[in-house]
Amino acid sequence: MGHIRYGRFAALSAAGLIVAGAGAVVTAQTGLNVSAGELVAAAEVRGLSAASTSIQAGHGMLDASERPVAIVTMQDVRMDYACMRMSSIDVPLLGTVTVTAVLPEGADIHAGTLTVDSASLAGPMALDDMSIGAGATQPSERTGSGVVGLSSGSLTAGHLDVELAGLHADRLTSSTIELRAERGEARC
Repeated sequence: MGHIRYGRFAALSAAGLIVAGAGAVVTAQTGLNVSAGELVAAAEVRGLSAASTSIQAGHGMLDASERPVAIVTMQDVRMDYACMRMSSIDVPLLGTVTVTAVLPEGADIHAGTLTVDSASLAGPMALDDMSIGAGATQPSERTGSGVVGLSSGSLTAGHLDVELAGLHADRLTSSTIELRAERGEARC
């Protein structure tokens, strides 16, 4: 019987996490879905602008279908900076591993349609041509037919802190991404 080389195992596991994360980034060029039963990621966004926005209450997607969320759908989205921290707990031999994805300033971040399932979204924002009420947004299978929602012509926000329960982008592009896998908790 051989023995386990823990150092090699840890290095290969970390490399595997980085490759898996890079694969998710490449996938984001044609479409991206992220969801889980619990909080997926904590995100910081700066310099957000969208041509139109709708916000409505509903339930999360995929494994988060029993979790109440605010479904924020934005069209023609641009960001100056974005950082997401995704933690995996109880990785064998490593414990908690946090993958951090940073889309730095100057990275030309754009999404055609971006839908964020948020447990919490906080920060200053401006909404133009805003309407709130029944019928202000289109109902979906995750919101039901009698949904009260908010819609706006455009949205701008300087700095937002977001607790993500899910995320979907039809196409997300960035000229640069920095992806790190670290043992324990990490910061942007």
